[in-house]
Amino acid sequence: MQPSLYYSVKGAKNIHDFDIADYVGGDPSVSQRYLELPVMGAARFVVSDNTSIVVSAGPYFAYGIGGQIKGQLYAANRSEDTKVDTFGGDRLNRFDTGVGLGIAAELSRLIIGIEGQLGFIKLVDHYNSRNLNFSVLVGMKF
Repeated sequence: MQPSLYYSVKGAKNIHDFDIADYVGGDPSVSQRYLELPVMGAARFVVSDNTSIVVSAGPYFAYGIGGQIKGQLYAANRSEDTKVDTFGGDRLNRFDTGVGLGIAAELSRLIIGIEGQLGFIKLVDHYNSRNLNFSVLVGMKF
């Protein structure tokens, strides 16, 4: 088991699959900041003396701690940039959970890999948008 605690930033630009026109217009962008707790189970396969392949999978749980929806607000023949809180009111759901998958190569002390997450919770209750995240991992073992 490999539990961790992450501070992660997710988001999207030019959102057209759910209506946030009540908040901002134009081509809005969304940023979401989460505290994330992935609980990954990992299997290590030794390839040679200094090389291993690690495959991991498991659930993650996240809590939204901030973010913004940015866009244009149009009024009286002019527009102005506007920002609203991502998780305020009835906007995006603050809680998220899903599954994470990853694969990494451990080359002596160097770690290189990729990881992905698929969210199960709808970002907005009446639309089918969910979090989807891919990461590239580069690290050192001490």
